[in-house]
Amino acid sequence: MKAVVFAGPTIGPDDVATRGIRWRPPAAQGDVYRAALGRPAVIGIVDGYFSAVPAVWHKEILWAMSRGIHVLGAASMGALRAAELHPFGMVGVGAVFDGYRDGSYQADDEVAVAHGDADSGYRVMSDALVNIRATLDRAVHDEVLTPSVAGRLLDLARGLFYPERRYPRVLDLARQDPELRAFADQVTMFSRWLPSGRIDQKQADARALLQRVQQLVDTGVEAAPISFRLAQTQVWRQAQALSAAADTGGGPNTDLTLLRDELRLDGEYPEAYRQALLRHLMLREAHQRDLRPGRDTLAHAADRMRRRHQIDGKAAMDRWLADNDLSACDGERLIREQATLPLVDVVHQQEALVLLPDVLRLDGRYRTLASRAHAKADWLAQRGGRPPELADCGLAEDELWTWYFRHQRHSPVPEDLASYARAAGFSDLDEFRRAVLLDHAYHQEPR
Repeated sequence: MKAVVFAGPTIGPDDVATRGIRWRPPAAQGDVYRAALGRPAVIGIVDGYFSAVPAVWHKEILWAMSRGIHVLGAASMGALRAAELHPFGMVGVGAVFDGYRDGSYQADDEVAVAHGDADSGYRVMSDALVNIRATLDRAVHDEVLTPSVAGRLLDLARGLFYPERRYPRVLDLARQDPELRAFADQVTMFSRWLPSGRIDQKQADARALLQRVQQLVDTGVEAAPISFRLAQTQVWRQAQALSAAADTGGGPNTDLTLLRDELRLDGEYPEAYRQALLRHLMLREAHQRDLRPGRDTLAHAADRMRRRHQIDGKAAMDRWLADNDLSACDGERLIREQATLPLVDVVHQQEALVLLPDVLRLDGRYRTLASRAHAKADWLAQRGGRPPELADCGLAEDELWTWYFRHQRHSPVPEDLASYARAAGFSDLDEFRRAVLLDHAYHQEPR
């Protein structure tokens, strides 16, 4: 299983040991969408940009969840978005999330801090108001401050612009504040208690989120249930296009770029890309139409995949998953998608067939194939539309297949003719047989 966590400055990989989790910088607009393209099982959001960079969209989080990805949030931007989206299934973790969800916290700047860039390790240069709140509550609990003095200190901190919120600045304001002049001893006690008593609530919540994500990574998780339908608006499609085109600065797409280069070097990229694009469009259509395979369809898809890749038993399946960098959850997702594709095909088959001649015209095969089709249509018309049968051809069944495969296709006769017929696009073996009989009759006619 794969997991992606957006964090910094609240917490980073040096603060806690993790396994199987990819760390990403604070989330900006489009980052969650791009991470979801890599199909992780879990996305955790701790930190995100607020002002200088556009913030992470609500809709990209919803889009990730609509793909069955578990999305968790805590501590900072993650807590904000989780409080807003928990009715749709985003999971919030920790006291900061609880405060936003319950309405105790209202403003975004409760969690905002000034910090350095990635080169500085996102060095924090101010104190988050939620941390100041938690610290003042602890000071009241430890009888360092009375509730009224703690409340006044919180008001002073809240009145500062978030980059200026630092304990030394709050203490300076407290010493100058007329309302606290009579409580100078408490302010002094608080300043002495602060180095050992201060609370980092954001980091505590971030650690709790990472613990939850780590449990999911270690134990595995099924695709997240979807309780909503995502509207595919024009604005959202444009946002997707912009996000996909943006420079990701490394990450999951870096691996895809290298894999794409390998396909290019082998000369196989154009066809593989066309298949991937078709798969994307078909799965998107299935999602928009809410097409879902039934239990029997899923079982048949799983059986076809096992037979195709010669997977016999659980140990073989585990090896196949490991060889393909897939978790058990990923394998289930792959089977579910394979079972979904034929449902889209049924819906659009006639419309797609109408476009088939244009495809053949563009790749240069139309004239040859159309002339053969017209000739066979004339042959059938001359015989009243009655298709040929084995007796008409003077062949036994095995002789017909030998003629077609060895003389026409220059290949051996497949062991499983029914499977070959379906793979070639025929509905069943009978339809395939009728086409081969007509082809045989056509080739025996004098030209």
